[in-house]
Amino acid sequence: MKSSIKVALVSNFGQPIRGVSPYSDSLFLALNKSATINIEKVDYQAAYPQSLQYSNTSKSSRSRIIHFLKFWTWKVEPSFNVIHIQYWTQFQSYYLLCLVRKAIKQSQKIVLTIHNPKPHENIQLFTYFENKLLTSVNAIIIHNEYGRSYLEEKLGRLCPEMFVIPHGIEIEVKDDICNEHEQIERLKTPYILFAGNIRPYKGLDILLDAWAVMDQPIKDEYDLIIAGRVWGKDQNILHRIVAKLLSFDTYAKIIMEKIRRTKGITSHLNFIENDHFLELLQNAKLIVLPYRSFSGNSGVIGKAIGFGTPVLVSDLPGLKLYTISEEYILKELSAKELASKINSILPRLNEVERNKQKERAQLYSWERVAQLHLPVYEYLDKI
Repeated sequence: MKSSIKVALVSNFGQPIRGVSPYSDSLFLALNKSATINIEKVDYQAAYPQSLQYSNTSKSSRSRIIHFLKFWTWKVEPSFNVIHIQYWTQFQSYYLLCLVRKAIKQSQKIVLTIHNPKPHENIQLFTYFENKLLTSVNAIIIHNEYGRSYLEEKLGRLCPEMFVIPHGIEIEVKDDICNEHEQIERLKTPYILFAGNIRPYKGLDILLDAWAVMDQPIKDEYDLIIAGRVWGKDQNILHRIVAKLLSFDTYAKIIMEKIRRTKGITSHLNFIENDHFLELLQNAKLIVLPYRSFSGNSGVIGKAIGFGTPVLVSDLPGLKLYTISEEYILKELSAKELASKINSILPRLNEVERNKQKERAQLYSWERVAQLHLPVYEYLDKI
């Protein structure tokens, strides 16, 4: 029998696999099976003003539970004990702060899952609103201990109760993801994959430099595939403005020229349909993500290891958590060290390694992760 706890899960649902949407879709499905809470999803397409949509494909509409009425004004259905909001960028902070204050006035409890505790784009104006938002909520869910430590230091004595819950992993059981697209990658040489939006912190330039000095027999046997858009180039107007302000356009020109000059790579730099993107993740021999910095969790890794595709990553808390072993962690962030790692790993990759990667993923299945949320909701219901 379900308890009296009613939770509104506020997020982006049913959108392409990049971003927070698949996280929320999976979390909702897993929580909905729980015998102890009542949960209802509130799509951000209803809650956000249209100009601030995360996804270009969303359409703003009104929800009977929560919706944005006009500047600084929200309707918040008072019957929910707990409102659980997904938060991933500073640009959400100024209007979510209004939602939080409205809900608290109605004696509702707010928990914020913070996907990127250290923002990719640190804009001073939004830092003010973000700090106000984070210190106004009743609890914060963070994905790793690094994020907890960072926020505790940032917020000081005003820091709310924090819970560390890892990012869930969808364990894939299908052998084939897609039959509609041409199976180009399967018919070609086996490949290493870099996937995701191309931004300076993701270290694609390090991978390209490493590829240039890789052992020739490896380069003869494998391709390198780059699958991702240059961030800020084709996204909505807000992203394009920020990319310009932070000089991402300069980095984009440099990285595009480096891709053009590097031999032995295949690039997919426009939007890739979901099924084709999943197919790339599933069939890669190795996914390489040499991030310079990152405080959250990678959606690419989450999807890839669910297939059993091994990942080689930087020595960062939200990435190395999911690797098979220490051998798949890049301790020194240099092209020489990365080339050495790839040269060492690739010849030994087989089904045994893929099974090890999938076993690692199963430690973070959505069923397990959903259960970790229940004590958070119970805590909020009692305070």
